[in-house]
Amino acid sequence: MKNTADTDDNEEMHKLSKVEYFYSGGDGLTQSWLGGNTSTPISKVHEAHRDILARFTGVDETTPEGYSALNTDRANWKCRFWLNEPEDLQKVIETLQYEGGFIFTFNASGGMRYIHISTSYSSSDWSLGDTDLSNVQISHTPFSDLLTKWKIIYSKMPDGNGYFDSQDIATTTNSTSRTKWNIQTEENIKEVNLDMLVNNVTGDLNDDVNDGFIPYYGNMLLDVKTIVNCTIVNNTKGYLLETGDIIKFDPSSMDVKAFSNNWTKYFMVTKINRTLGRVSIECREVG
Repeated sequence: MKNTADTDDNEEMHKLSKVEYFYSGGDGLTQSWLGGNTSTPISKVHEAHRDILARFTGVDETTPEGYSALNTDRANWKCRFWLNEPEDLQKVIETLQYEGGFIFTFNASGGMRYIHISTSYSSSDWSLGDTDLSNVQISHTPFSDLLTKWKIIYSKMPDGNGYFDSQDIATTTNSTSRTKWNIQTEENIKEVNLDMLVNNVTGDLNDDVNDGFIPYYGNMLLDVKTIVNCTIVNNTKGYLLETGDIIKFDPSSMDVKAFSNNWTKYFMVTKINRTLGRVSIECREVG
């Protein structure tokens, strides 16, 4: 007589042998950084970034500069991240930074520093006037960088092969900017696949900057922004400047206008070059 149980077992084993991955709905790793809660699962993009630094590189401290503000602004930027194969650590870290809308660096004291654009600014780290500067050069972001139509595909499949269905595709267009800059139908369209961020993706390009992924990059790229390159001749300010600092130029003392904004905007230092007796910076309009 045929043993049905054995047959069923063999069929099940055959099916299982063809399964490459099993999905687990567990919570995943918990916070491993100094001051973190080792019983709290990591659920946000910036948390994953900080945990990876602590867990795999030993870069860790209790209160990184800028992290508290980032934690507030990214309260709902949820993350799902796993690896089925080994991946370059630097690539993982940079992807987390891009999808989480922040930059990680070290400050002048060697401490950890998280940088992101705030929803609004009411004060600056430094105020600079004409007597503080020389060789002021004013330009703007390239037209080719404008972002007026975006398609975002997110919620990656657990096996890494594709993404979930069409509800996880966010498409947004800013018709006002496209008309303003005479952008044609097939121009300035960008498509991005997100591998980690699964929440606070959607929104309009001109929503409040920290409302989500699309508004964050939309606020930076929806319109042409002013760029200022200059040399700081006032060394009491110049040598204290760091990348990520917010600058306000004193409109009452600047001899030339920054196009039409008359120095009413806030700028973030994006590049800095220190040499003997001289500090040169590049800063970009952020708010």
